[in-house]
Amino acid sequence: NSTINPSFNSTINPNFNSNFSGLILYELSLNKTAYFIEANDKILLMFDFGNNYVGFCVKAKASFYNVFDISNNWIGYLISNKKTGFNYFSTNAEWIGFLI
Repeated sequence: NSTINPSFNSTINPNFNSNFSGLILYELSLNKTAYFIEANDKILLMFDFGNNYVGFCVKAKASFYNVFDISNNWIGYLISNKKTGFNYFSTNAEWIGFLI
């Protein structure tokens, strides 16, 4: 589906759209590692900055998403920061990044 594929739709690609409104994943070292496209109100698609699909997030409740890799392995979770983003934790509850 080209409407949710950043390789074909530059409006959802932060490499080409300076007004990108999706979430960006930062490591704790402040390096950008991925960005997220909203597929619907319950699913976020995760892409690296080479526009490779690398995972997805499933909303479990209003302030919580489970994160999965492309093999459907659970790799972490997102908890709302009560502002405009999320804190990203590994499956063993280690804080590994944040999304804004």
